[in-house]
Amino acid sequence: FFIKKTKESLVISDLKVLLNQSNLTGLPERLTGYFFPIERGILPEDDYSYPGAPRKYRSGIHKGLDISQFLDSDGNKKFLKKSSPIYAIGDGTVVRADLDYKPMTLREYEEITSYNQKNPVTFVARDFGGRQVWIDHENGVMSSYNHMSEIAKEIQVGSKVKKGQIIGKVGNSGLKAEAMNTNEQIHLHLEIWVDGEFLGNDLKPKQTRKLLNYFFGLP
Repeated sequence: FFIKKTKESLVISDLKVLLNQSNLTGLPERLTGYFFPIERGILPEDDYSYPGAPRKYRSGIHKGLDISQFLDSDGNKKFLKKSSPIYAIGDGTVVRADLDYKPMTLREYEEITSYNQKNPVTFVARDFGGRQVWIDHENGVMSSYNHMSEIAKEIQVGSKVKKGQIIGKVGNSGLKAEAMNTNEQIHLHLEIWVDGEFLGNDLKPKQTRKLLNYFFGLP
């Protein structure tokens, strides 16, 4: 991805990080130390769930990380449920909270799907992100939590949140499953934006995985 404000280019390749043609031993401090948004959650194994993956319904590209599984106390993989809490990845200020969200009907979902497959879309009031919360972490970093089933009662625009604070619960809002009133497609779509670019833009899946491991301090 590109850091626009400073015109610096950051490239992840294996364990080498290049910044202005100089080798670094790690990432800038503002891109490390964040809290993973799902308790015992795990990064997906498939490339399709990462930023940069092709998406017909998202104007050709996926801009977030889809988290759908966690490890139970015995180390077994389990799928998230609508009761699974979502945690803020860092301190910040809430800049969007869809407290008045209304689910799409199946007809609305199909109409928006058809439109997005034929037209470039940058922002619409009702999209596949469903019920959302956005947090500005300052230093050019912002996080967006999509498909939420509910938002915590203390969360509203202007609220100050702390790293690791529960901001709501996982769901399938904005997706076809919600329009059909089923419990399928439950997951958290997390977008991380740095200086106006989504984290992982123009990177290969292997590089994005490595970058996210640094970002969240994962083993």
